[in-house]
Amino acid sequence: MNTLHQIFSPHLRMSALRQLLISFFLLILSGMAVAQTKVVAYYPTWSGNINDIQYEKLTHINYSFALPTHTGGLQAFSNGSRLHSLVSQAHSHGVKVLIAIGGWNNGDDSAFISLASRSDYRQNFVQSVVDFVQQYNLDGVDIDWEYPNAGAEANNFTTLMQALSSAMHSRGKLLTAAVTANDFPGSVNSAVINAVDFLNLMVYDLGNPHSSYAAAENAMNHWRYQEGLPKEKAVLGLPFYSRAGGTYRAYKDIIAQYGSAAAYNEGTGGLDYNGIPTIQAKTQLALETGGGVMFWELSQDTLDNTSLLSAIWDVVSDDTTPPSGPIQSGSTYRITSVFSAKSLDVEEHSLANGGNIQQWSYGGGNNQKWVVTDVGNNLWQLRSVESDLCLDVAEFSQDNSANIQQWSCAWSSNQSFYIEAQDAGFYIRASHSNKCLDVSNVSNEDGANIHQWECLGQNNAKWTFDLVN
Repeated sequence: MNTLHQIFSPHLRMSALRQLLISFFLLILSGMAVAQTKVVAYYPTWSGNINDIQYEKLTHINYSFALPTHTGGLQAFSNGSRLHSLVSQAHSHGVKVLIAIGGWNNGDDSAFISLASRSDYRQNFVQSVVDFVQQYNLDGVDIDWEYPNAGAEANNFTTLMQALSSAMHSRGKLLTAAVTANDFPGSVNSAVINAVDFLNLMVYDLGNPHSSYAAAENAMNHWRYQEGLPKEKAVLGLPFYSRAGGTYRAYKDIIAQYGSAAAYNEGTGGLDYNGIPTIQAKTQLALETGGGVMFWELSQDTLDNTSLLSAIWDVVSDDTTPPSGPIQSGSTYRITSVFSAKSLDVEEHSLANGGNIQQWSYGGGNNQKWVVTDVGNNLWQLRSVESDLCLDVAEFSQDNSANIQQWSCAWSSNQSFYIEAQDAGFYIRASHSNKCLDVSNVSNEDGANIHQWECLGQNNAKWTFDLVN
């Protein structure tokens, strides 16, 4: 994970159709699990007591690490009984456990370079991972190749991740990966993003300070808007350690030396660490702009009122769902602006492609009723009852102020939206642009145009969904 992760450790006929259907439903189930806010703990093979883990405050544990061989096997894995016990306790609390493969490994990624470069080695590696996941009843795998270089290595990484995605998802398992704060040295592309359930963004070890709040903001913006990483796949990484003057110190050791006040007085002892204020601020940022948080690593936390995991959970557990409740696929809704209390409306009851979308006082007409349908991968289409045409971002535009119209329904990214719970309603965020449906000029007037704009948390970009007949 960081440059010190392994200084302390070695880091379709009928039968075919039936199998396809099984795989499809397993994939849906795995996707449902990912939709929740994620709290992901990396937990090392060499440290910590599994009986001390606060499982009730986690969603995923990445057990770190298994190491690959140059020909696609996995190196001998010690203390399998510990992993079996961890999985048993985690599953009893509804927590998923993945095996993290790789790590810093003293900068030696030669095994990954080798195994990813040949089809027979890749096949061997995929089978080795499948066997390991099945042996230990795991929920998936996290690939931590630090780091594939741009060019041939990045291309091979893509091919490897696609093969792993097929193997994991067909079995209802998860595939994730750990990546840098800004995708240096440039190994992640849209194919990798499509292959994984989420990415763990290692926003630490970045200099001095090594993990600031500003760095977290920059990383989340970079991955969402420059890399096209969907919000729910962006998991913000947090450090449970200090980096200062070349010295690495666990958070729990800082508290042991300086007392509980150090949990709040960041920088105590001249050390470069995130205490409770920054950890909670970053967690709130992750809830607003991403899919959750992860951290390196759990055994470095305290177990009392200074616990960083507890601080994270205090923020996550206070994240409330709007009173509209969950969206029911295939149902018909009135969609209302939180700011103006006016409804999403097809202008002049148009039945034509390109009909403009506006807001208007609710009158119960079919041009103000929308069938909302889950089309998979946490994406939804919104279809006008009046025209049978779908909500659409004109010309696939990526720009702020691009017009929202209706158009013949098709499986296209400018007609596919994330519906994301906010504090007073929902964002309706276009999958191709990562921008939100917004009432232009923050207007509360009938006829105000609907366009897309950056998701800024304002109520003119928030909507409620009310079931109608």
